[in-house]
Amino acid sequence: LYLMTLIVAIQAKDSIILSADKRFIYTDNQDIDTPLFHSDECKLHLWEKGAMTGSGEFLVIQETNQWLHKTQNILSLPKKLNDIKKKRIIEIGQHEQIINSKIIFSIKDKDDTPQLYAVGLDNKLDKLNPTDVSILLPLKYDFSSESVLGLQNLYSGIQDYNRFANNQSWISHYLNLLSNIYKKQSLSCESISADFHVFFQSGSYSTIVHMIND
Repeated sequence: LYLMTLIVAIQAKDSIILSADKRFIYTDNQDIDTPLFHSDECKLHLWEKGAMTGSGEFLVIQETNQWLHKTQNILSLPKKLNDIKKKRIIEIGQHEQIINSKIIFSIKDKDDTPQLYAVGLDNKLDKLNPTDVSILLPLKYDFSSESVLGLQNLYSGIQDYNRFANNQSWISHYLNLLSNIYKKQSLSCESISADFHVFFQSGSYSTIVHMIND
């Protein structure tokens, strides 16, 4: 089973938004070039201090999430992710989905502001800065031209949690921005679903929302 995904992660000054589409690619290890699509899975994994998701090979992401949930040791996460990749290569052989597996996750300690971190191909723990947007795309795929405007609107529309009157207005603001991006991308890439999940996390509130993006 391999995971192709569109992830959009947003770091605001006092909150984070982490979204992922729902489409998995299932393959037979003997016939990896003939994928079977299934679009009914949540790719956001909750752990005690936030949520995690990733792109690449499903079992790599799943095992990394389980390890993070158990140990909560984010400093050792890059080494652990690399070790899990090596183990999977031994199990099933070289595959670009394993090699290119990446993760992104949020963490909130006590009264701290939620913070996003990513571990990419450089195997380093990278901290996102306020107003940063991190996007993970399926391999060998670029943003469609139709989504450029939606992406520009997303960047210009980043607002802190404390700017909103209530939780619902905060959630609705970002759902509107993200819905356009996921809809446009799904029309140009069959490995991306229009529907998606979003994890919202502020200093005092967190929730996962499932967006049916008809």
